[in-house]
Amino acid sequence: MTRLGRTGRRWLAAYVLVLRPAGLGGQLYRVSTPEGAKVRPSVTTGDGSVVARLATGGGGTGPALVEFALHESVRWRIQLRGGTREKILDLRSGLVDEVHLAGGATRAQVTLPPAVGTVRVRAAGGAGVLTVDGKTRTGVAGGTKVEATGWADAEDRYDIDAVAGVSKLVVERS
Repeated sequence: MTRLGRTGRRWLAAYVLVLRPAGLGGQLYRVSTPEGAKVRPSVTTGDGSVVARLATGGGGTGPALVEFALHESVRWRIQLRGGTREKILDLRSGLVDEVHLAGGATRAQVTLPPAVGTVRVRAAGGAGVLTVDGKTRTGVAGGTKVEATGWADAEDRYDIDAVAGVSKLVVERS
């Protein structure tokens, strides 16, 4: 399950998840699957939260690909809880308070905008390969903290904590 949050929580699970900011006018988010997908999104709202789930029976045999567009002017707290084959978070044109990768993935790629304050990025079960700003580490255990030079003194920074396991996690800044 995936949680996308401003103040509330949003849930989603898929084989491939693509998440990016977009100009959505008055919409907070938009979730879509390709024509012929074998999954279909179901969305409910309440208490300041939007909950998105995927159900099988989308009517097709196509991919379980989910594209989630987030309003680019909203500061997001993103929690990806469900396992996926691939997670692509292209957040460079958005606003981010936190990214928490709690569900496993074969590959997760996170591209971040410039930090404002301390922004946390966590991979809850470690990573086989972790690349942050072009520097690659292998065999990263859950709970490992990655700290760039000068991080402790920076006011605007990312806190990356490899605490769901992924085979490969790439974190880039724009």
